[in-house]
Amino acid sequence: DIPILVDLKTIGEEGYSKVNPLKYMFTGVKPVYSLETKEGYSITATGDHKFLTPDGWKQLSELKEGDLVYIQSGGIFSDTSELPIKDEIPALNTLTNRKTLTLPTEWSDELGFVIGMLIGDGWLREDRVGFTFSEKDMYLLNKVRNIISEWYGDVKPVKRENDVYHLSYHAKGFVEFFKKLGVKPVRASEKEVPWSIFRAPEKAVIGFLRGLFTADGSVQGTAEKGVSIRLASTSIKLLKGVQLLLLNMGIKAKLYKRTKKHQKEFVYTTVNGVEKRYKGSTFYELIISRNSKDRFIEKIGFESKEKMNKFSEIAPSKSYKDKFVVRVKQITFKGEQPVYDLIEPLTHSFIANGFIIHNCGEQPLLPYESCNLGSINLKHMVKGDWLNGKAEIDWEKLAKVTRLATHFLDNVIDVNNFPLKEIKKMTEKNRKIGLGLMGFADLLIMLGIPYDSEEAEALATAIMEFVNYHSKLESVELAKKRGAFPAFKGSIYEKGKLPFEGVPPEYYDKVKSKKFKEIIKKRPPVDWEGLKEEIKKHGIRNSTTTTIAPTGTISIIAGASSGIEPIFALAYERHVTVGRLVEVHQLFEEIAKHEGFYSEELMEKVLSQGGVQGLSEVPEHIKRIFVTAYDIAPEWHVRIQAAFQKFTDNAVSKTINMPASATVDDVKNAYLLAYDLGCKGITIYRDRSKDVQVLVRGLKKSETQKMSPEKPAATSVKLGTTESVSTSQDYTRRAKPRPRPEVTFGRTYKVKTSCGNLYVTINEDEYGLFEVFARLGKTGGCLASYTEAIGRLISLALRTGVDPNEVVEQLVGIRCPLPILIGKHRVLSCADAIGQAIKKYLDTRNEFSPFMKQKIAVSKEKKAEQPKESVTPKIGFSFVPLNPDNGMAKMPKVLHSEELGASDKYAGWSPQCPECGGILEFQEGCAICRNCGYSKCL
Repeated sequence: DIPILVDLKTIGEEGYSKVNPLKYMFTGVKPVYSLETKEGYSITATGDHKFLTPDGWKQLSELKEGDLVYIQSGGIFSDTSELPIKDEIPALNTLTNRKTLTLPTEWSDELGFVIGMLIGDGWLREDRVGFTFSEKDMYLLNKVRNIISEWYGDVKPVKRENDVYHLSYHAKGFVEFFKKLGVKPVRASEKEVPWSIFRAPEKAVIGFLRGLFTADGSVQGTAEKGVSIRLASTSIKLLKGVQLLLLNMGIKAKLYKRTKKHQKEFVYTTVNGVEKRYKGSTFYELIISRNSKDRFIEKIGFESKEKMNKFSEIAPSKSYKDKFVVRVKQITFKGEQPVYDLIEPLTHSFIANGFIIHNCGEQPLLPYESCNLGSINLKHMVKGDWLNGKAEIDWEKLAKVTRLATHFLDNVIDVNNFPLKEIKKMTEKNRKIGLGLMGFADLLIMLGIPYDSEEAEALATAIMEFVNYHSKLESVELAKKRGAFPAFKGSIYEKGKLPFEGVPPEYYDKVKSKKFKEIIKKRPPVDWEGLKEEIKKHGIRNSTTTTIAPTGTISIIAGASSGIEPIFALAYERHVTVGRLVEVHQLFEEIAKHEGFYSEELMEKVLSQGGVQGLSEVPEHIKRIFVTAYDIAPEWHVRIQAAFQKFTDNAVSKTINMPASATVDDVKNAYLLAYDLGCKGITIYRDRSKDVQVLVRGLKKSETQKMSPEKPAATSVKLGTTESVSTSQDYTRRAKPRPRPEVTFGRTYKVKTSCGNLYVTINEDEYGLFEVFARLGKTGGCLASYTEAIGRLISLALRTGVDPNEVVEQLVGIRCPLPILIGKHRVLSCADAIGQAIKKYLDTRNEFSPFMKQKIAVSKEKKAEQPKESVTPKIGFSFVPLNPDNGMAKMPKVLHSEELGASDKYAGWSPQCPECGGILEFQEGCAICRNCGYSKCL
């Protein structure tokens, strides 16, 4: 589960909330655009993604330079104090040649402060962690020293030249502790906020920001011209991360790029204590002003007394209030990338990179209008003994509930706290409400009516007409007491019209079903003409009263079928800690026991195929009633939706389920039928059109085995986890690698190692890195098999959902006896080289991802776009072009060792002993095999 942050102001409440989306969905590879604001905030999204603006929700494609967009004005933090690497701490505590460490296992202000100081005025290398202090900052040195002494033991500072002091910590476990928390051993321009800080509780984030601003922040300006708090860095990635952390605390910061005109002098101290100064041609500055600077001092502050005193001396007593809106600077096309969608059930919006964006919409609205939805559970509108065929609709109860629900939804408008005065004004002007239904499939079952039948189609219209009629009656009664909606004058109501199509009175007479005639006969009459006259006379309280919205969450809570959908499957399998449970649809289990054909074996069969069609144990009349989504022809899906649409003011939410065998013409015919029958919208889903789908109908094992390996059978297993929910077979509770697609996209890197040239091919699919092949160009035998094995195991890990950064962390730093130096960069071993290649791919993948749609086109493009010399990686990588004929890498000719000159041999000395195959150790300029005694000096 990946929680997201939602702004509750979008639903009229205060504050923010963490919500787990109902589902995430891969929606394909689509064109994306980068939105950049003048304040430095940025986001990449599709053109149809909606952003909250002062003019309501707007699609990205509708925004232009100068437009205003809302950003978050606060947020919430993780409530988990445990470090995400808590389980690794015991091993790290003993990863040292000195006494055992006592590393923290929980977040604290102190830990956050140390990480902030480390990012700002410290360094992280493979062999040590260090901090630099000037003589005037000895109190800061002592603070950091005292904090770390609780974890490491006391370390005395070392005084360097120019009155500079160093605190240096050499234990391997201590270095790995910070690396695992996301601190990277990189140059200043590549620094970033560690990933763990984004998941840390508020106290740790405050500590981190205080440490970073203490190290690299400043207070500038005067009381007359204005005061600001600033953070400068050559790393834009670091400042963008800090900008988001500040925004989550309600602190707005603007990001500026400074060029030669605003050159800033940077000062750093070498490990020998020599102070050096240089002017950066480009740097970036984060500026906090207005009342955000006051909030910064109040919430975060500086550890530096000098900076705190300076702020107190020059800051004005009152500050202008920051407005949490930003202005669009530019929108640029960024190519095509894999795109995902999600369903957020609370506000239908969420926070992304500080922006308030919309995930979906079930009801077309005017600018600033709001959704006010409710649903009646039809399962509870049935009276009588349904098991013995004596069930009937309780029309009196349905009328009463409809009128109560209408009154309730109208009250919601009056008691609601709206986030914007414009939303309040528009909502109160039109007073739209959307009363809908759920449990329709359950009602049909209890009445003994098949979903795909003329009876069900007519009943859908009859029920919706009745609900709409009584909701309008109640709205008129409310208008008599409270007044009509303010925009009534000039509306269709004033002209005697209604916002739906309806049917003529003789519509129901044409239905031949005897059962339906009995049902409609008992329904109280509706008088639309009389209602129109009442509306003309008294007005109506709500401009619309009915909408059939999705009820995925509330129907589960209510124990009812979803909306007006048919049953998706009659049985599901759930894995819990005590074992495996088979969950059967309640009504099917009741009728099976009542009719005497219930058995555990039968339930397993139902589970296996998701329905009862074809099972001889189930009576035919039961099979006819208990049809599931994929038992129903697409035409009947559309007809049922259209039947409800006839008496629905707004749109109807319904999915037209199609089998995997559905053709383009099938989809076309469904669209045209929906248009002809008057539907306002239509959603079609073809089974298994996605590699992983949220709901899956059960399959027999034989059917599962016939499925293409590119389309996994009925399962909703999350990659990289051991949890599974299946409606087909009993999968083991182990992670399953996803199948390999026929075509993948990737790159091959050439890395020089002491064993020769290593060619590392990295491929990806829409879910990320997928496989790695490693091949040595000069060596065969065991060494080549080892590199192949490493590649296979990495591929297995990636296909199972392991984070590729975790793979990099395991490989980078592994040493062999013969590391080599290429320029200023070391390659420690073949494993280290593979890890570096993967890291290079991850760091640069935005330049060439997503995977190619057409391998020939992309191959030619990649061949034409050879990297310029100025950006050639410094660790000896070179790109190997792809063969346009087959999409595979063109490998250079493999040279045997006897074809190489002596200098070539020694530049790539093999760690294998030529006599016995043992490992060679590099000591004192010679290669020595301790296994057989072989030695050779270089």
